[in-house]
Amino acid sequence: MWFIFFFALADHQNSHCNAFIEILPYGDTPAFEPAILSLHVAVIAICYESALQCIRQRGPNIETMRTQARAEQLLMSFYNCTLPAISVPSTDDSVPCHQPSVDLLEVNSPWMLRQYEPVFVAGDGNCLFRAVSYALYSADKYYMQLRLLCVIEILLNVDFYDTASTSFYGPYALQPSVVTVIGLQDIVF
Repeated sequence: MWFIFFFALADHQNSHCNAFIEILPYGDTPAFEPAILSLHVAVIAICYESALQCIRQRGPNIETMRTQARAEQLLMSFYNCTLPAISVPSTDDSVPCHQPSVDLLEVNSPWMLRQYEPVFVAGDGNCLFRAVSYALYSADKYYMQLRLLCVIEILLNVDFYDTASTSFYGPYALQPSVVTVIGLQDIVF
């Protein structure tokens, strides 16, 4: 009988992770064999911010960024990193309205307040992804995973989003400001 030991040392400040695997025969295993024998489930957590950092470090070369994006996509698939089922916030949720936004909308677009309720999301450069996370899952905690998925999508399907490409998706041409304002650099960096 053989034991396989897998452990990782993570340095989140430097976005570094070193993984180690050691295969030992049963007799050579450390003193904590009973704990290993009783371990049935392992919890794997992917640091989405570190994954984005790894992609960012491959820039500005799009091909190396694309290769890293594929690697991150495979890791997320291997570890079954999926988003939860969509859970749109209901009016019963106890989320306080963002009063400065209400005040602004009352003056400029009061009709929006009949249909929407502004809520606060942190303004840390991830506000778009926090807002999408909140709108889809009733919580903004999935923002970094959404950001990573967006980066992977754009890097692996560049032609679909590039106006100079013959594979460019035509309906996007009707809104050139979207392509100009939200570029790959804005999402990755």
